[in-house]
Amino acid sequence: MLIDFQNGQTSVILRVKIRNSSVATGAGLTGLTNASSGLIISTIADNEATATAYTAAGSTIDTITTLGTYGTITAGHCQFKQVDATNHPGIYEIQLANARFAVSNAKSLLVSITGATNAADCDVTIPLRTVNPYGAVFGGADLQTIKTQTITCSAGVTINANVGTTQPVNFSGTGGSAYVKTDVEQVAGAAANTFTGTAQAGSSTSITLASGETNNAANRWISIVGGTGAGQVANCTAYNSSTKVATTYCYQGTNGAWLTNPDNTSQYSIDSAAPLIDSSGRIKIAGPFPVNTVTAVPFEMFLAGSQTGYTGASTNITGTYTIGTTTTACTGTFAQAGSTNSYTYTPASAAELNGTVTRFKFSASTASDAYVDVPTTP
Repeated sequence: MLIDFQNGQTSVILRVKIRNSSVATGAGLTGLTNASSGLIISTIADNEATATAYTAAGSTIDTITTLGTYGTITAGHCQFKQVDATNHPGIYEIQLANARFAVSNAKSLLVSITGATNAADCDVTIPLRTVNPYGAVFGGADLQTIKTQTITCSAGVTINANVGTTQPVNFSGTGGSAYVKTDVEQVAGAAANTFTGTAQAGSSTSITLASGETNNAANRWISIVGGTGAGQVANCTAYNSSTKVATTYCYQGTNGAWLTNPDNTSQYSIDSAAPLIDSSGRIKIAGPFPVNTVTAVPFEMFLAGSQTGYTGASTNITGTYTIGTTTTACTGTFAQAGSTNSYTYTPASAAELNGTVTRFKFSASTASDAYVDVPTTP
C-alpha cells in the first residue's frame, strides 16, 4: 500500500492491514496487540543503511491510548493497536516518532510488520515529498494567489514579446493596447492574415477600431468575435486610418446595417479579403449574403495557375453559378483585386443569390478552376 506525506510531517497516523497467513482467503488477522509474541515493527528510509526496529520482546512497542489521536511517543518506541476487529478485521493503527518522517533527503520510508503468529508479512512504502500534498500551499506558494496575482516589474524593466531586439511580425501595439495577431495560411499560397483588437465604438454602419490598430481594414472582412454583436461579419467599404473608423456593410442586417451595433466591448478580427480554401478545394467566404441581394459587395477569389497565381486580365475570367441542379453563366463584373493573383466578382442580379447556397465556378486560361460557395439568409 502507498501513503503520501511530506518529509518532516509530524503526528502521522498510519493504518495498515495485516492478513492471516493461516487461511487461503486473505482475510485480515485479528487479535494482535502491542505485546503479541514475536511482533516486530521495523522502519528504514531509502537513504539509510540501518533499520530502526521496535519489538514486543524488547517492550518497545506500546499501545495507543486513543485511536485516531497522535499520542506521546516514548524515545526509541512506537505505538500499535487494533482498530476494529468486527468492522475492519486486520486493520491496525501505527504511530511512529516524528523523526522517522524527517530523515534528511529521504524520499521514502519503508515500514515492515513481521513476526507475530499467523501474521503475513506487511510492508508499507511511504513516499516523502518535498511539499505537503494535502496542504493549500504547494511548492512554497499559494495556488490561488499565483492564479490571481499581478506580475510587476522594477522600474525600467520591460516584458518583451520575444527575445531579441526586433518585435515579432505577429505583435502589434504597446502597453495596454498591445495585442497579438493570429495568422491563417492560405492553401493556395497567399497569406490570409487575421488581426485582433477591441473596438472603441460603433454605429449601425461603422465600427471604430482600436486606437493602436495599424492595419488597413479597407476592403477586408471585419468579424465581431467577442463582446457586443459577436457572430456578425461585415465588409469594410472605407477606412479612415486617422480616426480608425471603418465604414461597414453587414450582409446579415438590413441595408447593410449591423444586426447589433458594436461598442467598446466588441472584439473584432480583420480578415484578408482573400477567402480560405476548404478541404474540397472550394473557396469559402465570410458571409452569408441576404437571399435575393440585388446589390452585393464584391467578394474575392484566388486563381492559381499551374506554377504561380493567375495574373491575366480580369476580362479573360468566366464564371457560372449553380443553384440546386441548375447552372447558369455569370453576368456580373470581374475586377483586379489588391493581390496580383486575386480578383473580385460582383453578382449582376438577385437571381445569382436566389438559393440556400449558390456555388460559383470561375475559370481562366492557364488557371485552375476556383469554386466559391456562397450561403444566403432569408
